[in-house]
Amino acid sequence: YKLQPQINKMTKESKMTKDQIVKVENRMDKGKNRLIFVSIIMTLLIFISFFVPLGFLPNKRGYAFSELQKELTLSQSIGLLPTLIFLLLMVFLFFVVVIRHTKYLKLKKDLKEKGTLTFETKIIRVVELLGDTEKEFDVFLEQNDAGLEKLNYLISEFPDLRDGDSIKVTITQNAKFVLSTETLNMRSL
Repeated sequence: YKLQPQINKMTKESKMTKDQIVKVENRMDKGKNRLIFVSIIMTLLIFISFFVPLGFLPNKRGYAFSELQKELTLSQSIGLLPTLIFLLLMVFLFFVVVIRHTKYLKLKKDLKEKGTLTFETKIIRVVELLGDTEKEFDVFLEQNDAGLEKLNYLISEFPDLRDGDSIKVTITQNAKFVLSTETLNMRSL
């Protein structure tokens, strides 16, 4: 074993449990739902571009379409090739953003390999955020073997988490999706 700082113990590799597999599958389902939502939005955008006359689209008061333009679709107004290029760029951009944000492909690889990493680290900073329905916070971690720099939690999950606390985290190997977190020792207040 190579020497590690006392706070950051060696990363332990193991296989996913059935509960962890279900957790990853649920996360992938959320990613699929987002991809479906983006597909619906893109289908609507394509439909609007080719079939809805500009006169039916909302516009700013400062810009009024001429009577001739109101009867044309976007593809007829700006041309077929520019419309196709615009739509292809939008489709590509939306799908890349959703796939990167949801880590869908990495989670799929994690399900195939079923590997996890468990490590202990120390919290160096906790930053409170305003969530939609409940407060959440970003937890910045000391440098660790897994290469994980930050976690995000709801206040209800760990209400007493503070700078200096030690935690044990289990993540997937590729997507670094958090499967479990456990507080080891709380910093004395």
